[in-house]
Amino acid sequence: MALNSKLINDILISQYTTGRQNNYMSKENYKSITSIEIVELLKSEGRFIHEFDKRYPGFTKKIIEINPSISKSEITLAAMIRLGFSNKEIAKYTYVEEKTVHTKKYRLKKKLNIQSNLDISQFIQSINI
Repeated sequence: MALNSKLINDILISQYTTGRQNNYMSKENYKSITSIEIVELLKSEGRFIHEFDKRYPGFTKKIIEINPSISKSEITLAAMIRLGFSNKEIAKYTYVEEKTVHTKKYRLKKKLNIQSNLDISQFIQSINI
């Protein structure tokens, strides 16, 4: 599944606008930003969930309603799944092994009380916001 290109584009525009306001990002640098750099920039500024929530209002709230003890990193994982990140991409962007992503998804599946015969990606995509 491909990354949500609208969100990536919105983030690029947001980062370019912010960068232009602060005079640190040229138009040439804007064009060369990769999705990896976007994810890293948002994570480093603690803005990934904030940006995600602006585009998918209510998603985080629904996840928390299912399990109020869910952690911020689990919400981030759910958001990345919702955006269509593959296990390989999640591993790459979060600097963990792909096997670790499988383990995290399994634990998230348990926390969200997803039936064993259901795929976590399908479940997360089916959450209406």
